[in-house]
Amino acid sequence: MIHLPRFLPSLQPHRQEPTPATPPPEPPKPARVTPRDVNTFQPSVPTVASSLRTEQLGDGRSNCLEKAVALARPGDSILLMRDAKDDVGHALVRRPDGSVVDPNHPTVRYETLGQWQAMHPRYGQPVSVPAVQVKQVLSTPPGEKRDALIRQMGLTGVANRQVADEEPRWVTPSDNREEKAVNVRAAPSASGETPIKMKVYPGDKLQVLGEEGDWLKVQAQNGEQGWVYEPNMVEVEAPPAP
Repeated sequence: MIHLPRFLPSLQPHRQEPTPATPPPEPPKPARVTPRDVNTFQPSVPTVASSLRTEQLGDGRSNCLEKAVALARPGDSILLMRDAKDDVGHALVRRPDGSVVDPNHPTVRYETLGQWQAMHPRYGQPVSVPAVQVKQVLSTPPGEKRDALIRQMGLTGVANRQVADEEPRWVTPSDNREEKAVNVRAAPSASGETPIKMKVYPGDKLQVLGEEGDWLKVQAQNGEQGWVYEPNMVEVEAPPAP
């Protein structure tokens, strides 16, 4: 009889286990985005500037100059403002009593031009032109006839002052108030029964979506919407595009 050493391996054949199939890779999980990271605004479209020399009524771009002409009444004047940022300004309507109406927000009346400028500090150097003259100029087709009429009326010095088609308007709480925070409400009312949706502070930029009397409907950069009292706000430049 032959004795095999204990350390020899077993003589039985080794059973090979099947190799498990490799599971498919998991799809990447979407990144979590907080509401503050969401930006619902698109980069602003470049504006098309016009002037007394080039503006065409009814051309499909109803900018502030055309709106001002439509809004003006007998005895009114058109104020051509210059923008300190890019030299493309804005047109306003001034009534005989000195009050001012912004044609982009015709339901809001400003007692004086200074009151409007306090909320729009980038605009200055106003030039006043009788509204009847502006209407006459813009009713004449651009070209030699309009240029001759501009010279005849003595408007050569302001004929090239440009205004732009309307851009989105942005506001922020004024830092000249004792109470820095401004309530964004669910409705255009300061009643205690109107819910306060959030508070904003100077430097928080809100896009204006509409208006009702002295109230502005606004949207914050996180998408939240509500109403703010316009006298508490000042106009600011748009935030940089994402």
